[in-house]
Amino acid sequence: DRRNRPAGRLNARVTDFKGLVDAITAEGIVSEDEARIALAGLILVSQFQGNRSDEVEVPIIMEKGRLYLGPLAIGKLAPLYLIRSASSEPACGRNSPHPYPVPHRRWSGGWRVCA
Repeated sequence: DRRNRPAGRLNARVTDFKGLVDAITAEGIVSEDEARIALAGLILVSQFQGNRSDEVEVPIIMEKGRLYLGPLAIGKLAPLYLIRSASSEPACGRNSPHPYPVPHRRWSGGWRVCA
């Protein structure tokens, strides 16, 4: 997204979703009420999909800095990279700490070679 956080959607098959809901509840990621609602919904979706009672196919969504398992927000997403200002880029030429040309990765993408 515009803040360099992951964005997109994946389809996933989750087995032992009851254990997953218990784990994210125990970690404080979701409240007990959210967990009960999510578990009831996952059970219904699993039965509707004709899957075993502990397996469900749901989307994993990364949107606006949040990670969702279906409709349930299960985490926050940090930026994958930070864009630095030009003044923080590696020095080239006489100011370079390297005695020979060295490629430097630029945070804004691409490569620059100091010569």
